[in-house]
Amino acid sequence: PAVEAQSERPVLAFYYAWFDANTWALPLPDQPRAPYLSTDPIAIEAHVLMAKDAGIDALVLDWYGPQVENNQTETNFRVLLEKAAVHGLKASLTVDLAGPFIHDVNDLTHALLVVRDQHAPHAAFLRIEGKPVVFFADMQRVPGGSPVEAWRAIRDRVDPDRQTWWIAEGLDPAYLSVFDGLYVYK
Repeated sequence: PAVEAQSERPVLAFYYAWFDANTWALPLPDQPRAPYLSTDPIAIEAHVLMAKDAGIDALVLDWYGPQVENNQTETNFRVLLEKAAVHGLKASLTVDLAGPFIHDVNDLTHALLVVRDQHAPHAAFLRIEGKPVVFFADMQRVPGGSPVEAWRAIRDRVDPDRQTWWIAEGLDPAYLSVFDGLYVYK
């Protein structure tokens, strides 16, 4: 029997899409029942179906940016959106500043414009009250001085009218002057 989450609020689950054959050869403390490749559309669809069966409303993929070459998080997010749409699930992403492709403010700004202009309009992209929801990880890694002020400048460029919910990792209330909410990741 499937375990189902029950809540009036959306139930979200983080989703990591960078596993390959080498991953499962490592001595990991928890292995999946059936090793898979994160680039396999059949595996992505199976994960969507498992999430839906468990009562999860949206998968939030850890995303390294829009670069396609050597970055399966971008291509896998596109597939996740398509599979989620077919099965009535939603998807969002966590812009992960610890990833290897966002090096400076221009990279970050470009990445956020891709989210806004290419990913967020997709029918399966998670929306709350009609606005797309985007998560951010490793907030302190933002290039450009004081993290809160650097984020303010970036948001003013990318989302000046606050048409997207921006949710920051951590518990620092200073980020609430720029972001719409906080989450804890442990």
